[in-house]
Amino acid sequence: MSVRSIGEVVPKNTRPQFEGVKVKLADLENKEITIKDFVELESKLPGQTGNTYLLVSAENSGTAVIFTTSSKVVKDILLKAKPNLPVRATVRHVKSKSGPFSYWSLE
Repeated sequence: MSVRSIGEVVPKNTRPQFEGVKVKLADLENKEITIKDFVELESKLPGQTGNTYLLVSAENSGTAVIFTTSSKVVKDILLKAKPNLPVRATVRHVKSKSGPFSYWSLE
């Protein structure tokens, strides 16, 4: 009987390995960034089964940065922009007109 190695039966990580300084989206507020690439990943947080978030590779003032976001607005914008990457955008924290809420967006 032949025994296979774990590497043969478990697929290797196929997602891109982004390099850069990990920052929070809030740290980029009102700054222009260049979004180079992103990948949509399944959330592993308790109670978030089926939800996704983005791991984003960007550049801010010549520095490579990485950030995550689960903002539906940002996800929608980036999914539409994917075929045209890299793109420039300014990170905005927008206050909702219909209540005391706010959300992240890219302009």
